[in-house]
Amino acid sequence: MTYQPTVRAAQNIDALLSTTLDKYYKSGLMHDAIFTSNPTFDFLKSAGRIKYIDGGMQLAINLMYGKNSTVGPYSRYEELNIDPQDGITQAFFPWVQYAGAITIDGLSEFQNSGKAALVNLLGEKMEQLTMSFSEEMNEDLFDSTVTGDASQVSSKQLMSINALIDNDNTVGQIDSSSREWWQSSINASGADITTNQGLKEAMGTKYNDVSIGSGGKATLLLTTQEIFEKYENSMQEQIRYTSTETATAGFEKLRYKAATMMWDSDCTTGSMYFINPKFLKLMVARGRDFRPGGFQRGIKQDARTANYLWYGQLVSSNRRKLGAITGIDASTINP
Repeated sequence: MTYQPTVRAAQNIDALLSTTLDKYYKSGLMHDAIFTSNPTFDFLKSAGRIKYIDGGMQLAINLMYGKNSTVGPYSRYEELNIDPQDGITQAFFPWVQYAGAITIDGLSEFQNSGKAALVNLLGEKMEQLTMSFSEEMNEDLFDSTVTGDASQVSSKQLMSINALIDNDNTVGQIDSSSREWWQSSINASGADITTNQGLKEAMGTKYNDVSIGSGGKATLLLTTQEIFEKYENSMQEQIRYTSTETATAGFEKLRYKAATMMWDSDCTTGSMYFINPKFLKLMVARGRDFRPGGFQRGIKQDARTANYLWYGQLVSSNRRKLGAITGIDASTINP
């Protein structure tokens, strides 16, 4: 009985910490903070391209690579074409996992023994964790060391935008070199661009390239700060800012035809990506979407730790609607 108050205090702290984490998770604040803190994730979120899925050994993404040949005109009693149709297959992407942890040591717990103080301490640690998740995952979105083929991915990271658009690799276990319908539109001669006019012409061509066929046009142009500023300065008074979006999200955006043009600090040097977000999705495992585990006290540590887990993958269902200009050297582009 002597130690009962201490046991109750510990149980109360466990309940307080676990309840606080659960409330924060259910509020959606962590998801929003991670997916709106950088321009690329923010655009995917605003375009509704973050999708939740319940399970599976791999992510199976349905693809259409051929037309339905039964479609055509007919006259009155003419026999209709009901031939069986192929032209549909699947790409397979591996799940990737991310983890982060919040740890509170015994001394910090003692020094912040009041309820309000302990909740404030936990809030600061959650903010730090949220920022770290966002920075790590955004960097991986543009990591050129990640390949497209599941059998070649030595890294455990997200599939990068580079890998999804690069035509020299296998993506989703489909070899793009032998399947033209699975090739993106990439122009690797960006180094030849030396004038503002040349940049605009290359942009116009690539924008049109990824707009060919059904599925709409590119609605996101994603590039580096240097290239963004070069284009911005060349347009001057002609430029149209998306002021409402800018004020809301905190990212500077320009209008380019029917698309939003942005820069991302992690974007691959010398690249400009043309993306139709209808065919670029961030798949997330339901229940593994930064959901925290309960606090556990270490056997050999005077500390409590709660793990946060995320399972997901960046996938494409139509690489023809993705494109890029690579090798641009903004420092050599003159008026």
